[in-house]
Amino acid sequence: MSWKKTICSYLLWLIYAAAVNLGLTGFLGTVLEREGYSKEYCFPVILVLNLAVALLVFALHRLTVKSIQSEPKAATWRNFAIVEGILVVALLAGGIFLRTTQIQNLTIGSVAMDDQNPFYEAAKVTEGYVIPQVVHGATYLYLQVLHFVFLFLGNKFIAAVWLQVVLQCLTGVLLYFSVRKLSGRIPALIMLGFLMLSPYMIYNIENLSPETLFFVIYALVLVILTSTLTNSRCNLFVAILVGVLIGVCCYFDLSGVTLLLFAAGCVFAERVKPVKWWNYRVNILLGNLLGTIIGWFGVIALDASLSGKKMLGVMTAWCSLFLPKDFALPINEVRDLQNSPVVWNNLLVINIFLIVGIFGFWCRKQRERMGVWTVVAAAFVLFRCFGMMTPQLLGSTYLFFCLVTLAGIGLRDVFSAEMIAEAVKPGEDRIDAEEDVEPVETMAEPKTKAVPKEKEIHFLENPLPLPKKHEAKVLDYRFVEIENGDFDYDVADDDDFDI
Repeated sequence: MSWKKTICSYLLWLIYAAAVNLGLTGFLGTVLEREGYSKEYCFPVILVLNLAVALLVFALHRLTVKSIQSEPKAATWRNFAIVEGILVVALLAGGIFLRTTQIQNLTIGSVAMDDQNPFYEAAKVTEGYVIPQVVHGATYLYLQVLHFVFLFLGNKFIAAVWLQVVLQCLTGVLLYFSVRKLSGRIPALIMLGFLMLSPYMIYNIENLSPETLFFVIYALVLVILTSTLTNSRCNLFVAILVGVLIGVCCYFDLSGVTLLLFAAGCVFAERVKPVKWWNYRVNILLGNLLGTIIGWFGVIALDASLSGKKMLGVMTAWCSLFLPKDFALPINEVRDLQNSPVVWNNLLVINIFLIVGIFGFWCRKQRERMGVWTVVAAAFVLFRCFGMMTPQLLGSTYLFFCLVTLAGIGLRDVFSAEMIAEAVKPGEDRIDAEEDVEPVETMAEPKTKAVPKEKEIHFLENPLPLPKKHEAKVLDYRFVEIENGDFDYDVADDDDFDI
């Protein structure tokens, strides 16, 4: 799925490029300071790095174009399907193995930290236990699930860690299908690789947090959203149902609002089959908004009925939890990351991958894929800067997810699918196809629209008998010629028959 390049696309690219280089400046500046160098040395290093990446990106793109032009049959995705399945299974297996190893490496000292975890203490099974009433919906649901696990497995911290492992793997599978639908196979594989194999996610299993459970719900709604709104048969009723699910996510945490951005991206995606503005796009968006309001009010009413509180009081408590505060950059959190070499190195690697997207954006002339992800990532950053995220769910994992997806999109654009020789079926929506396809553009050939091949027409044989073939007849009697060829008949003068 892709979007047509507009002025907004170029503005978002400018924001993306500035953010990537600004982040790289901070990372390299910290690394140089650790090695005893001055921070100013990072500017020429970043300039050289950008030039090197630009040359590499455009060289690889040009080589790919030439190879596909010479062997167009080799440039199909059918041969990649088997490899893709093997890679997905391998990444999931590797992620489970690394998490199992991390659990086995937990020492007695680290397990003793379970007494300091507030979620573990709040969910333990004790005599006369009552789950505390929490305003934050995701936290309350997480305590319910954690308490249910402790009922069967006992008050063991390792049981909660295994729950984190199961939730992370389930999230990775769901996000793989949604990213594959939104941005293609390569970004989905890169995203899954980072979520399964990165030390940041592996070490995060020890930190009990409702963020992991809510991420599963978020990923599930995203899969449903991308599967329905990208379908040409989507109607207003389906859009309202999807909006209800988004409204439920918004009740659990404000991060669910970003699902509306994904919904808008699916609606405004480029299509081969023309879509009327008022008959489809605006109606679907209004349906999503209406469903979101219905879903949010519905869960608020359910919460009020179960807790015995007034609906207005529940709404006020929810709004006070997520009201924006004074704008402040999370500088202290960035400084804390510097004390964690594993997380810091992970972010540095992702940032270097993101540089590819700065130049990969120009490898496709008329379409782009980065806009929606850039907007969602910016929304998470703004929520964090305005203090609209709760301490229980800071949204770091969601921002990490958006960044690794953007890194995959940058790499994918280098080997753009518009060079693939397969054509989309006539009349089929572009977003319903597995990969977007465009004709290859060369300097020698002018740009022309791909014309679908006409199907051969086979007529049925006529079951009725055909008329007999005409044959020239020969006279079987004698033909007498009149002498002088005079056919006039003499009439008397007083005869008026011929008047």
